[in-house]
Amino acid sequence: MRSFVSLFFLVVPVLAACAGVPSVSPSGEAAAEQPRTLGVLFVERQGVTAPGQPAHIGARFVQYAGLPSAALPDLLGTPFTPGALAGCAERAHPSLGNEASASEARLLDVGTIEVRSGERALQLQPRRFPDLWNVVSGVIYATDEDLVGDDWHFSAAGRSDLRLGAFDVDVRAPAPLADVVIADQPLVAETPVSLPRQAFRVHWTHGDAADTVMLTVESAPGSQNPITIDCSARDEGLLEIDTPWTERLEEALRGGGTLTLHRLRMRPFSVPQVDTAHLVFDLYVRAHGTTP
Repeated sequence: MRSFVSLFFLVVPVLAACAGVPSVSPSGEAAAEQPRTLGVLFVERQGVTAPGQPAHIGARFVQYAGLPSAALPDLLGTPFTPGALAGCAERAHPSLGNEASASEARLLDVGTIEVRSGERALQLQPRRFPDLWNVVSGVIYATDEDLVGDDWHFSAAGRSDLRLGAFDVDVRAPAPLADVVIADQPLVAETPVSLPRQAFRVHWTHGDAADTVMLTVESAPGSQNPITIDCSARDEGLLEIDTPWTERLEEALRGGGTLTLHRLRMRPFSVPQVDTAHLVFDLYVRAHGTTP
């Protein structure tokens, strides 16, 4: 889960690493992008079968331009969701443009957001986000609360001055991950898991096939050449990792790192004047990754 302070220190390296690299379109021409608006509601909770753990609950509504979509999850501090339903992919370090004036992410204040789950309710209030190099500015919504319940409701009255409409979102939370085994080793939070050099399987108790389970392997913080690899499958109880990818995973963990298994439920919703909006549940378990 990301705290307000940790999010600030997460965003700075993303911006710094990308400064001085021009943004280009797939054709190789300079990108001329019109501003777009994105809304993300999210709930992140760590644990396997331990309901009642504090959840990180947040929201971001952002108007952005000159930014690749791949940069947004790290930039905004929202859960990463894979672009494909199955297979492995290595995350690229995104480019944010060749100068600050070419890229902008304005985090919007949509007023108070009410969240209900079970017998409890809370209000997410906008919190000022530190302006970063004239690229990121505005407000975020974030809190850590022990909300327990299967059915979640998010709502806001909207902002007429910004022409942002009201929204009401009802989503049923996925079940926690259970009976997780990676390469014949039970997955227990914060304990080592050794990844083999040959192909291996990840097993868990299946959930809703419309959801996604994703294994993320990340190099240790401070690695000279950091690698992040995501392997995903439908939530049907099996993820197979082929040999070509196991070699790359071994590289990622050569100096230590982490394995995180995510159960992701993403549901779109509509907000007037917002181009794209979705709600994400991310139930995850993180362990230390090692190699033979």
